[in-house]
Amino acid sequence: MGKIMFYVGCMAVGLQLQFLWGCAKMPGGAGTEDQARMTSVSFNITVRNGDTVWPSGGVGINDVNIYVYRDGKLEGSVFSGKTDKIGMQLESGREYRFYALSNVGLMYPPAEERLLKSSRYDIAGLPVLQSDDLPMSASSSAVVAGTHCSVSLSLVPVAAKLGLKVEAAERNGFHLKSIRIVNLAAEYSPFSDAYKARTMLPEDFSASQEEISAVSAGKIIYVPVLENCQGELFPGNTDSRNKTPDRLSSEYSSMCTWLEITAVCIGSGDGSGESVYRFCIGGDAVSDCNIVRNTYSRITLRLTGDSMTDYEWNVRNGVKAPEIGFIAAGESGTVSYSDRQGELIGIKVGDCTWRDMVYAGGRYVMVGDEGSLACSSDGESWQVADAGDADWMGIAYGDGKYVAVGYRMTPLRGKAYPKQVTGYSAVSEDGVSWKVSEMKRYCMEDVAYGKGLFVATGYYMTAGGGVKAGRFMKSSDGETWKTYLGFASDFPCLIYGKDRFVAIDDGDVVYSSDGIYWTDKENIGYRLVYNLAYGAGTYAGPDIYGNVVYSAGGLDWIKTETGEDGFSGIFYSNGFFLMPGKAGLLMFSDNGKTWKKAATDSSSDLYCAAVKVTEPL
Repeated sequence: MGKIMFYVGCMAVGLQLQFLWGCAKMPGGAGTEDQARMTSVSFNITVRNGDTVWPSGGVGINDVNIYVYRDGKLEGSVFSGKTDKIGMQLESGREYRFYALSNVGLMYPPAEERLLKSSRYDIAGLPVLQSDDLPMSASSSAVVAGTHCSVSLSLVPVAAKLGLKVEAAERNGFHLKSIRIVNLAAEYSPFSDAYKARTMLPEDFSASQEEISAVSAGKIIYVPVLENCQGELFPGNTDSRNKTPDRLSSEYSSMCTWLEITAVCIGSGDGSGESVYRFCIGGDAVSDCNIVRNTYSRITLRLTGDSMTDYEWNVRNGVKAPEIGFIAAGESGTVSYSDRQGELIGIKVGDCTWRDMVYAGGRYVMVGDEGSLACSSDGESWQVADAGDADWMGIAYGDGKYVAVGYRMTPLRGKAYPKQVTGYSAVSEDGVSWKVSEMKRYCMEDVAYGKGLFVATGYYMTAGGGVKAGRFMKSSDGETWKTYLGFASDFPCLIYGKDRFVAIDDGDVVYSSDGIYWTDKENIGYRLVYNLAYGAGTYAGPDIYGNVVYSAGGLDWIKTETGEDGFSGIFYSNGFFLMPGKAGLLMFSDNGKTWKKAATDSSSDLYCAAVKVTEPL
């Protein structure tokens, strides 16, 4: 029986070009009777769990080969770079076996199915693993019938992803020197399960200095590697420190993929000097040496004692992505976030306490104590700026500008009390360079933007250190402010929502359409509410006991319980309310009524938060 290959698109130079679309000739002669027995087959090409190996948005199908077999013999094939327009015609009422291979260019299939299942392919080198062009494969069986049918093929990458982490943050003098992955598989068998690699790349993966710095800061670096299932090479072992290539036979030590981390301890005492840690990579920390395609494993080197020889390896397979991507920050420079893999990462950004955060203009900007401000494009790598010595309390964005407000208390006449206050505002167009202005004897506690205006809240303090009254302040540029009388007490929280400015203090709210004239105080019916946020037509705020009050219009308020307490504030960000609090507490809600707890992997008090916006790669 003759076979005809089907090609859609251009093939490499030097090959005879064929642009065919239609049916492969089947047994039974020619004519209308034959044509009635043909089924037009289209293919639905998808990627299964692609974000296991690629970050969100990184999965790409550049091209696809489809091979069709019946009774172990090749019936036809098709190649295309347009997966939504790929198909062929096959004889009706027959069962076929379909195979797909993507991101490898045009590949000719063997005439027999058994040869396809045992086929091996080489990669050009390490750069292939570090690109978005990892090979993917799929297979499926189907009986084709009728005039048209669709066959689904769900591609999976033939690679796995490793996350590498070191936990030694509390050990003084510990410095990472290098991170390597040795014996990376150089080949793959796309249609075989649990493939055992036979050849290895001549080059190792070596972490860059930037990646080493990231791991030193508590982050995880991710490395795709080809599938390599060497088996259980350490049967009966219970100590992760024994899972090392030094304990393997020469046959397996040259085929098993392993990790090497070199660190230097600077200082005196036991364990000083250079230490090298080696670990055979696999599905667990003690025996397995199988790297399985389309899986994710986090490998952690954890120092457990005072000596460099006190350590253990930990392997965790898979990760349950949090229901919401977030960034939260608080005391002592703590920043906790969920990365694209879904891992929870804790880092330090400066040493201050971070008080407020905004995501706007494509950047996250935080403000904190002692003049500290920080900017990031992804919430993971931050650039810290020092702007004066104010304790920055609030930040808003509008008209292409970030505006921060804060204050500083200084003692009068060299005594601890009374004190004098100076208010400060800082303006930046990029979150990095700031221009600072001051207002003597005015405390600036919070800021909001609306109707082309920046409005701040705070209070005025007399020259002798006595509080005279609350104040509101207004500015068109964030630098020059006009002050307006407020109330006998200050309103420390200010937001803009529902076409008006809203300030709250102990359950009392006031409203203004222009930042100048404010309504009389109204109590929402619940005391001890000091923070408020607005989003999606709803106001919401916590009390000190962990309850949340919410209102659709600001008139009728309803209380709901969260099951937690100790909240430090509330924020609305990208469709969600977020409430950070004590000891790493973070809760979220899409409506202000029902709340869920998010794991932060932090024990520090958190004061501000934002939803993490993941941009497509």
